[in-house]
Amino acid sequence: MIKLLTLEEIKNKKYEIAKIYKEVFKTDDSTADFLVTRIDESLGLNIIICGAFEEEKLIGFVYGVDFLKENWWAMQIDEKLPKGTDWYKNTFELNELAVLEKYQSKGYGKELMKCLIENFKGDKILLSTKKFENEKVINFYHKLGFKDLINPFEYPNGEYETSIVLYLNK
Repeated sequence: MIKLLTLEEIKNKKYEIAKIYKEVFKTDDSTADFLVTRIDESLGLNIIICGAFEEEKLIGFVYGVDFLKENWWAMQIDEKLPKGTDWYKNTFELNELAVLEKYQSKGYGKELMKCLIENFKGDKILLSTKKFENEKVINFYHKLGFKDLINPFEYPNGEYETSIVLYLNK
């Protein structure tokens, strides 16, 4: 079952979400804890989290917020965004999509994305994902209609892997 989480459900499930994030992306505790902080800080930013459930167990999620100039990621990509479009008007920033490995390739990711797309109030979604050794994920987004926007994208401080920024017009 795929479900749009209420703010109360987000608050109650944020640690489960962080646990899934840690397992899927093989991160450490501090990175998973930072996801909880990011969720807390996003509660007033038109946050959307859809959850995938098997019985009552949360097995995956998609998370995003309004794309605002003051958001960290917006500050990273702002100078590289193509001119001629107001990227800060009616645009949503997809932050994370994760499904536990046991449940991957069973349609949950696609259904989570459909939930997000149906529930955000705008006309564009932006996301980034790593560029190299990530063909399956990039193809997944392309099949959903996302197009390359900035390819490749190098983070200004070089702290993160080379990425690709994709967008979807709703």
